[in-house]
This record gives sequence, structure tokens and C-alpha cells, in this order.
Amino acid sequence: MIVRSSERYVGWKHMMAVTLIAVLLISTFPRAHGREVRWENTLSGMLQASGSLSTSPCVLMPESQVQHITLSPVALAALNKSGDVTVPVDIHLVLDHCPSGARHSGTPQDLRHRLWLADQRSVRLRLLGDRADDDARFFSIKGASGLSLRMEDPLGNILIPGLLSQPVPLAEGRNDLVLKAQLWRNRDPLEAGEWQAVINIGMEYE
Repeated sequence: MIVRSSERYVGWKHMMAVTLIAVLLISTFPRAHGREVRWENTLSGMLQASGSLSTSPCVLMPESQVQHITLSPVALAALNKSGDVTVPVDIHLVLDHCPSGARHSGTPQDLRHRLWLADQRSVRLRLLGDRADDDARFFSIKGASGLSLRMEDPLGNILIPGLLSQPVPLAEGRNDLVLKAQLWRNRDPLEAGEWQAVINIGMEYE
């Protein structure tokens, strides 16, 4: 998956265009069963992410600008029914030098239950892309059948196409916003191949 980003800055609102291009590879591995050797289809792929921010209240760190993430091989049998998912992969948006006033209480593991301060700043995410035909919560992908793309925000909530996420609190200084991406088995027949998805991510700071 290749992520390219550009940004438009208006006050505390930032629109970041992101293109997600992923390759779903079919490979076969022999499995011995007695004297038989069976070939089991698996899915594997790699995620490459890159991005940049301009005129931002925070600085996007170099480790977020180019990322190479390998998707672990997944047996087709693990995606044999609707609702099955692959192991999620992380997309890190590491922001640094965020301005003062962006304070928080609690720990990163306690995001859902933090006490918000009066001057605490936050960011909301909006993902735009083609909706999956069978379930509007997910993104459609091209080049493969039976699979959709599921995205998750740093709070563990599904990022629904076109809708703003819940506010994610920002700490003063450094923040690591971790999005998760995984394949979701839908009701269409499963036909794997090279696939891609295009998503625009907007970040609105509050």
C-alpha cells in the first residue's frame, strides 16, 4: 500500500489526500499429508506508506513519511465466510512539536476514558473513498472480489467513509496516531488478485 499525502491548511483544519494502493498476492505453499502433498493458497502483501504535511500546527515525523509494512501471509481458508478479517496492520501518523494547550490526562491505553481539559486540543479524521457495495462501513477495493477494506481510528472505532471520527486528544509535543487497516471478507465470491483502494484522509484540529 502506497500512501501519498498533500495538505490544505485553513486555521486548525487540514485536508490530507492519501492514496492507498495495495497488492494482494497469491502464493502457494506445499503441505505434506501422509504421502500426499497439498497446496494451500495464501494471501500476502506489503504496505508502503508515505506522507508529508505543510503549514501544519504539528510536524509529521520522517518515520511517518515513508513506511514499508509487510502483510503477513493469510490462508484463504481463514477468509471463507462473511465477517472474517485479516490481522490488522498499523499506519503511524507521528506528529511532533504540537503547540501548547494540547494537554491530556491519562495514558494512551485510556483514551476512551480521559478527562478532557478546557484548553485541550484534538483532531478528527474524515476518510473519503468508494464505499463497499454490501456494507457502507467499509471501503471497496479494486482488483479482487469478496474483500473490503476496514479502517480503524486510534480509539478503536471504525472509520466510516465520509463521516468524521470521534475527537482524538492531542498531547503537547509528540503524538503517535495509529490507524489500523485490515481486509474484511464480504458476501461476494472470493477471488484474490492485485488490488488497490484510494482514500482521502482529512484531519480537522479543534
